Amino acid sequence: MNETILTSLGSAGLVRRARKALEKSQPQMLDYGFEFEGQKGQLDWDNPLASRCDCGASGLCKHIVAAALYLLEQPASPETRAEEPPRVELHLAELLNDAGKTQVRRLYQQSQRRWAVDIKLAQGTVCVELQGQQLYFRCVQGLQDIICTEEAQRYALLAVWLYCQEQAIAFEWPQWLLDEQAQLQYLGQQSRDQLKRRCLKLLEQMTELGIERLRPWSLVELELLLVPMDRQNLPLTALKQLHGTLEKYVSGQGVRDRKLLLSCLARSLAALEGSQPQTQRPYQQAPEQVLGLGAFPWQSEGGAHGVTQVLQDEQGRF
Repeated sequence: MNETILTSLGSAGLVRRARKALEKSQPQMLDYGFEFEGQKGQLDWDNPLASRCDCGASGLCKHIVAAALYLLEQPASPETRAEEPPRVELHLAELLNDAGKTQVRRLYQQSQRRWAVDIKLAQGTVCVELQGQQLYFRCVQGLQDIICTEEAQRYALLAVWLYCQEQAIAFEWPQWLLDEQAQLQYLGQQSRDQLKRRCLKLLEQMTELGIERLRPWSLVELELLLVPMDRQNLPLTALKQLHGTLEKYVSGQGVRDRKLLLSCLARSLAALEGSQPQTQRPYQQAPEQVLGLGAFPWQSEGGAHGVTQVLQDEQGRF
């Protein structure tokens, strides 16, 4: 514990008020805790937020901060000065087990992004400044060992993960999570392949029908495919050009060049046939919160049918 931690968990004003109170009186440090200004409390030296005071204030109060500052300013004993500085200890398997599957999944999603982070080590305590929040830890076996405000708790595991990345400490994901990701990746590739086959079949049907026989409603299914294909990173430039050219041709807006249409159609077919399977990043199929953007129906040759939904997560991924 130090004054910086107390300030980040409370406020600079709270620390100033505690110091002014210490100018008038000093807390009594007893076996069961402390007494200060008529209030009794217990001070948790490892995690100030776990401290308690009878004054009834939520979180840190002036009395807890004053008791902590009082102890910090006491001269260290010869035995304490001779001790080696504490070292950071991370028990990662126990931490992930304590966090539970939901929070580990969130961490895995967070780990796919880039973060602006400032990591410092002072007196054996790691300080991670992230998204305007400060998180502290030294010996970590569970989430309760990561000191932070309630607002910063969503970054608790991420702070440890970022520290491990900076220090080149091996961070092993649980096997159940790796199995989940493999399954999600497989399902994503299956969906991509199905969408590709559907588009190829549609283009082939257009070719067999003949350009002269196409009508405005003939382009509806092609238009419905554009958004999901874009989200699945399938080649789309030639297909968009084909859709635009066909739309002008069918509506009689001046495009009457059949060679241009056939050229667009050929490029679209070649792009789809030449596209290679793509490894998708984890959790693009399973974010925690999503916004529904639209949906399109489909039906296979065997008679199976359903609806594919287009969703966007809070990071803007589809």
